[in-house]
This record gives sequence, C-alpha cells and structure tokens, in this order.
Amino acid sequence: MSAPVSGPATGPTQLDVNWSSLITPVSNGGSAILSYNLQYDNATAAVTWTDVVGLSPASLATEVIVSSGVVSGSEYGFRVRASNIFGWGPYSLVTFIQAAREPGIPLAPVTSIDPVAGGVAIAWTAPDARGSALTSFLIEIADVTGLVWSTAAACDGTSPTVIAAQSCVVLMSTLTAAPFNYLFNDVVYVRVSAANFYGFGAVSPTSASTGAAIRSVPAQMSPPTEAPWSTDVTVTMNWTALTGSDTGNSAIISYSLYWDNGNPAVPAEIELTDANVTYFTVNGVTGGQAYRFTVRARNIYGYGPYSAETNVIPDDAPGKTDIPTVALSASDATQVQVTWVQPNTHSSPITAYDVQFMQANGAYVTELTHCNGATTGIVAAQTCTVPMSLIRTLTLLPRDSLIRVKVRAYNAKGTGQYSEINTAGATVETEPTNLSVVTINAAATSNTGTEVDWTALTGSSTGGQNVLITNYEVYWDQSTGVWVSLANTTSASILFV
Repeated sequence: MSAPVSGPATGPTQLDVNWSSLITPVSNGGSAILSYNLQYDNATAAVTWTDVVGLSPASLATEVIVSSGVVSGSEYGFRVRASNIFGWGPYSLVTFIQAAREPGIPLAPVTSIDPVAGGVAIAWTAPDARGSALTSFLIEIADVTGLVWSTAAACDGTSPTVIAAQSCVVLMSTLTAAPFNYLFNDVVYVRVSAANFYGFGAVSPTSASTGAAIRSVPAQMSPPTEAPWSTDVTVTMNWTALTGSDTGNSAIISYSLYWDNGNPAVPAEIELTDANVTYFTVNGVTGGQAYRFTVRARNIYGYGPYSAETNVIPDDAPGKTDIPTVALSASDATQVQVTWVQPNTHSSPITAYDVQFMQANGAYVTELTHCNGATTGIVAAQTCTVPMSLIRTLTLLPRDSLIRVKVRAYNAKGTGQYSEINTAGATVETEPTNLSVVTINAAATSNTGTEVDWTALTGSSTGGQNVLITNYEVYWDQSTGVWVSLANTTSASILFV
C-alpha cells in the first residue's frame, strides 16, 4: 500500500491520518479488502508499534483522527496494511506526521512613536505556534487609502532581529512616500501574520485607530518680535512657542534664532542661538543700523521652515535732557525765553518735548500756547518764549522768584528723563509798586513855577531786583478832580510853570 498521509485536521492536539483504499484487482489481489490495519509508533521513532484500528475488529475506514495522548510538536510514525480473504498484505512505508500546523492568529499589533528615531514603532505578540517553531512574520502596512497592503524594508519579518524582538520601526519618511503616501496626522494601520514549517497563519486584526499617527517637522513660526526693553546697543528678540499640531505633534527640542549681522547682502541665516527658549538678547548692536531676524523650530524630525523676517533698527528712548536755560528775551525783556539742548536721541528722532514750569506750591504745569513742545517749530529750535505776564499767572510766583523749568524729550521708543531744574536764570518781574505821596518843594517853588518831588523806587519795588525804572509819569487835576498827564521824566522831581 501507499504510505498514509496527514490530513487537514492535523494540529497540535490531534493527528488526521488518511490513506487510499485498494479497489483495483492489482492492488487488492483480486479479492475484496476486508480490513485496513493502521499502526503508530507513539513518537518512538518507529521502534515500537501500536494498533490504532482495523486489527480487531476489522475496519474499512481510510481516515482516522488520533487525539489521545498526542503531544504538541511531537512526530508520530504511521503505517498501514490491508487484508482480504487470503490474509494480511505487507505494511506500507512509514509516514511521520508532526502534531502541528500553521501558527494561530496574532493579536492586533500595537503602534507607537519610537522616542529615538521618531518613526512608527510596531510591536506584536507571537501567536500560538501550534506545534511548530515560528520561522518568520509578515508585517503589512496599509496605504493611505486603507486598501493596499505592503511591506517595509525596516520591518523584514524574516530578520532574526525582528523575529526575536517582535517589533520594528518604520521611519516617517518611508510612510509618507510611495507606496504608503500617508499625510500629516494620518493614523498608520498595520497587521501581522506568523509562519512556521506549515506556512503562514491567518492575519491579525488591524491595529487600533488610536495608534501612532504621522508626525512631521514643526510648522512655520510667526516672525520674532523686538522686546520693548531693547535699546540702541542691546536688542532682545521674543518669539511664541509652538503648540498643538504646529509642533508636528512632536516635542520641540529647540528654537533657533538667526540674523544677518547688519549685512543686507546676505540671508538672515547666521545662527544666534539653538535652545529651548523663547527669547534671546543680542549685545553690541549699532543704533540706527538695520538688522533682519528670523526663527525656526526643531523636533526629532528636524527643523521646520524659517519664519518671515523681522526688521529691527536698534533705538531707545531719548537720554536725559540737560538743564534748560531760562532768560529774558534779548529782543523783548517782557518775554521769558526757555532754551535747551537736544539730548541723545539713541537713534530715534525726537518727536516732542515736555516743558514744565514750577508753580509757587511746588507743582508743575505746562504752557501750551507759547511753549507747546509737540509743535514742529519748537522741536526743531529747542526753545520757546512765554510772556512774563503769563508766567506770573501760570506759576503764581511772587516778584523776584526764580523761574524754574524742567524739560524732557519724546521719540517713537518712549520718553526720556526730565532734566534737573535750573538753579539760575530769569526771575519773576512785575510792574513797579505804588509810589509814596508826592511833596511840594516850597523852597524851590515861586510865583512862576512849582517843584513836585517824590521818592525814587529802588530794589524790588521797581518791579524786580533787576528791573530799571524807565520813566515816571506825573499827573495833576488842575483843581477839577479830573487827572491828566502833566509830564514824563526820569528824575524824582519836576518843576512846572
């Protein structure tokens, strides 16, 4: 007879043995077969034999399932013979059948992000080998449509390393290229099957929809901004940290700030810093010089694109103004002229001045009619002129008080410090005080003329310590009660006839 063979039901717990019946005269000896006798060696390498079926009672079965005492992975020898009316024929050749079959179905593989390479890590658990050692795995990755499954070289299931680890890592660059063609934030789907001597088992379920998704380099950042505390010699640049999907769904490792070092002929790609910070200070810049800055972020996948450029011209608020000069106008002594020197502009033009007059109570007040520091003319001339009469009304200072002023400057960057208050200069001046009563000089009076005398004003009574009397005006009423001017004189007496 032909040797028996293993049937489809063979596995780690049972043996499916079948053989061909003898039906031709040549094979059955011209006499009908009465019984088939199947023996097995109970995994003794054909040393000892045990009847399975057909010796007593007779059996015409041509397939037998052996399950009692079967040990998974063991090999069992089988032989069969037939009998007819003339007796038993010889045994067939021995067939060895292993209690095994193709592997079982693996659980769904698990995907995650590899912390070292940033690729998609695929891990699985080996299924039941079902009696025969596993020899390989087949790791298949769906394309972006989910319809076409392909393998990746990095996940070669025949590799001893992959077999031992039951895991592999596929780079993002592989997954975003053909044949997979995944896009950012797409979930990667994977399935696994295992093979042994008997072939591949069934394919696992697909990995979960909550598994690893495609990540990328960071998105383009917003342009960096100049910090308000930057000066004309030091520039601090700030930028906003990326969040959410703008990070490429991967932790930011660093931000890199670049500039052109003030050279408009080169790209703004000279690195200033590469660190996980959101600001950087550049010292030693030149005020008024144009600089260009840009920034980009880096994660495990590399650098994102450069941001748009930010143009910065280092500048600062004006310096402290020097003490102003307060003097009477050379052309009109009734006008008070305040003059100051332009302070350090710190590379930003002066746009206005704030001129403050000190009042009698110590408070300060502006005079915007004649000394509005925001007007173009005063900004350019750095001087203003205020009538003395208005100074008196504005400040309420008494006669001979020092007119005290402080000044500060403005530019686009901010406000400078006030100057110190002047400690010298023009004082408050007024009209002369009332004169004492005039007298008639009897000795100098005659029937042809009368001399009128008075006491000349001196000191502060002239209107101020520095004020000179220009003339005295004499009035009389000619006994009518109506006063009219009689004469003007620079002396303290007058003779009228």
